[in-house]
Amino acid sequence: MERRHPHRAGGTSSGAGRVTAPLSPALHPPANRLWWLPTLALMAVIWVLSSRADPIGIPLPHPLDWAAHFVSYAALGFCAARASGSWTLGWVLAAWFGAFDEVHQAFVPGREAGISDWWFDLLGAALGSRLTLGRARLLPKAERSQG
Repeated sequence: MERRHPHRAGGTSSGAGRVTAPLSPALHPPANRLWWLPTLALMAVIWVLSSRADPIGIPLPHPLDWAAHFVSYAALGFCAARASGSWTLGWVLAAWFGAFDEVHQAFVPGREAGISDWWFDLLGAALGSRLTLGRARLLPKAERSQG
């Protein structure tokens, strides 16, 4: 049973001496189920492109291939964070997908898996997922509470 903590407005006590404060809406973007569509679409595009032995178009030289990793996973992190309502969950989802995709590429003829590619996936996903907080932090507090 959850009890209201008498000394913290909005906080609750779990009965074990632990006080939990309500989560700040500015730190958690609102979840929107429609964002799962672009999230899954981006995952599908990344998977299909990484499954090809011969890249579509002109192969990107270093460091442009890392820029492509960064940008694509920034978009994935952004969409996943908007879909889940949590920048952390969006980042973790994109990070795990990036790791899974790098392992997958090790089994595709003509492709290679690289830890450096995954690092750029992680960095892009971190930026993209954190961008979901940008609008909430830029708005004045009164506007944040209105929606």
